[in-house]
Amino acid sequence: MKEILFSPTGGTRRVADAICKGFGEEVSVIDLCTPKGCIGNTRCEEGDFALIAFPVFGGRIPALAAQRLKELEANGAKCAIVVVYGNRAYDDALVELQDLSESCGFRVVAAVSASGEHSIVREYGAGRPDKADIEELESFGRSIREALQKDSGTAELKLPGNRPYKKAGAGPNPKSDRKCTGCGVCAKACPVGAIPAGNLRSVDKSLCISCMRCVSLCPEGARSIGSVMNFLVKAALKKACAERKPNELFLCNLHVRGNMRFGELASAMTDISERMLAVRLKNLESHNLIVRRAYREVPPRVEYSLSPLGISAMPHIEALFYWAKDHFDEIAGEN
Repeated sequence: MKEILFSPTGGTRRVADAICKGFGEEVSVIDLCTPKGCIGNTRCEEGDFALIAFPVFGGRIPALAAQRLKELEANGAKCAIVVVYGNRAYDDALVELQDLSESCGFRVVAAVSASGEHSIVREYGAGRPDKADIEELESFGRSIREALQKDSGTAELKLPGNRPYKKAGAGPNPKSDRKCTGCGVCAKACPVGAIPAGNLRSVDKSLCISCMRCVSLCPEGARSIGSVMNFLVKAALKKACAERKPNELFLCNLHVRGNMRFGELASAMTDISERMLAVRLKNLESHNLIVRRAYREVPPRVEYSLSPLGISAMPHIEALFYWAKDHFDEIAGEN
């Protein structure tokens, strides 16, 4: 299994590692975030399975990551794509990565969106992926593997997002302050060489992609975007990042959303009363098909999500859906 990554601050790597662990095969990593020329083996074979995991920058995938993925030899390998966003939204990133992967010669059979710690304002999505996320992401990996084993190759993977994609924006450029000791870690790790080795406190704005890799790796905490810019970014994102966002798994035409509140479920299923929905949820929980989580908050918050057992049932439900669709006229005719 190939794990193809672009993970400047490590959050995307943790998400991808959890999915790969659930998938359960030996992993070979292709790191696209290293300094240019240090990527290593970039070839996939037709029988390989790849996990392509990119972060989301302002609702889009990083242009540098896209450029480097195009340099890989896909050879028709199947893949699952993953986008990791900072608890705001992934906008058009998932469909963009789908289009990019397919244009590179991969066959996209599954997709995941995962919420992680925001790379600029770290308190948004702080600590994510956390323990609950890791367990859920591992179950996603198991479900992807099971779906692959039953794949007929005919179903279409439909993902949320818009074409054409939203316009890409520019992010803030971090610099060093007086705490900088001149160790050079930032310059050596920068994937585009935007930090001059002879002037570590500066940054080449024409090269910097605002990935925050230098900020996350600085041993002295000397690099940042500055207190004023941090305040402005934090204020701009406050409303959008206030609530914990779910992880999502997409298998063919099925969408497995990570967590939903009772009200969201009731709104999505208008043909069932709230009383009967509560009964059904309790029944599903007793059979270990869903997980109910109650949070000690004011007002109280309760969320429901599929359990690993429930997620493992999704490929079978999908198969039943397509069978019923293919034989609808025969079934309806007999009744």
